[in-house]
Amino acid sequence: MRNSQKILIGIFCLGIVLAGAGTGMAFLEFSTFTYAGEKEAGEMDRKTLTLDYAIEAAAEEPLTIGRNYGRYANNNEVIESEAVPENTVRFLVTYNANVVQPYLNSYEMDDDSGEYVRVDWNYINDEFKSFMTCKDDLLEGIRNREIASYHVTGIEEIRIMVNPASRELVQID
Repeated sequence: MRNSQKILIGIFCLGIVLAGAGTGMAFLEFSTFTYAGEKEAGEMDRKTLTLDYAIEAAAEEPLTIGRNYGRYANNNEVIESEAVPENTVRFLVTYNANVVQPYLNSYEMDDDSGEYVRVDWNYINDEFKSFMTCKDDLLEGIRNREIASYHVTGIEEIRIMVNPASRELVQID
């Protein structure tokens, strides 16, 4: 074997050792980071909107209220309240005004089982602005040796209210 081959084999072995050492140092460095929890991406402009929907008292089938809204699922039941007028369903929507614009969506069911209503929204978030805000927070977290999860809150809560006298006119999907 020539000297040049021995030198190349030695350089190759040295590269493997240094790569292993670098991987170990990177793992050791990364293992010192802590989890900082979840953080809001962008600014939060929390608002509550009241949306009323009139119920037909003479309808054959009760009004069906949907509770699955994209990634948001409302697990609450209908709240009975004397503050709501009779034959009306009131939706109290707490949302981030920088991200969504909620509205009511109603339609007739395909199988003739009555009317269906739910809260929908238009997504108006500026993704690039949220990304730039998260980038600054992420870099600051790396300097402080912590990593966080970032999310954008659109719909925070939906409360469904009805007058006790009109409770039998609605059902939850």
